[in-house]
Amino acid sequence: MPQNQPKKSNPSLWIVLILVALIASAAILYFGDFFNTNTNSKTNTVLNVNTNVSVNANTVGNQNSISSTMKVPFLTENEATGLQVFIEKNNSFTINIPRGVYIWERDETGQPMYIVLSSSEDYISTLEADFWAKIVSVKDEIAGFSEHDALTYESGRDALPIVEEQFLTINNNPAYRAFRQVKVGDKLMGNEIASETLTAVEYSFLKNNSLYILRSNITGTNQEYFINMVDQIAQTFK
Repeated sequence: MPQNQPKKSNPSLWIVLILVALIASAAILYFGDFFNTNTNSKTNTVLNVNTNVSVNANTVGNQNSISSTMKVPFLTENEATGLQVFIEKNNSFTINIPRGVYIWERDETGQPMYIVLSSSEDYISTLEADFWAKIVSVKDEIAGFSEHDALTYESGRDALPIVEEQFLTINNNPAYRAFRQVKVGDKLMGNEIASETLTAVEYSFLKNNSLYILRSNITGTNQEYFINMVDQIAQTFK
């Protein structure tokens, strides 16, 4: 009885299979390299962001929101008080600030000193925060002024009504504190009525013939906390 003859292989089928295998291998190599490259790229991006973020404990979360003329200054730790020490870039003065208060310093050479404090970690949102303050310096404008007139210098702004004021000495520097406030229901300009309490705690300091003015703006429901905080910061001015 004749045996079954083995079937002859089809050469064209083998060629097709080999081509498919080669194409699959090339695809695996290509796309594998593509995904690895993108993964590494993302990793490097994260590392670059982390590298660019300052190690300062006061670092702002979104660095892109910081104005090009303002920078986050380096702060040191006051071990005795647990506060952070800010030294003005020209060494004109220092203050201590608690954690949770964010600070920016004008970084333009030759420009007047301008420092911003805020309860918001985003510089762009500073004016919307429950607490923000600015520190500026005045010198030529008060030349020839008495100590009283220099400390109470208004610097051309419309102030809230004064509720309380006092002259102080803080770390051997003549100082002045003004507490200004408009309460809910108080009459504003014209026939407008205040719909919220607006508070401003202001300090002026005379040091080396220059006047340093700290002006705060406080709104919201936690005003007592921020009022005490401004007083605490002012007491550290040196």
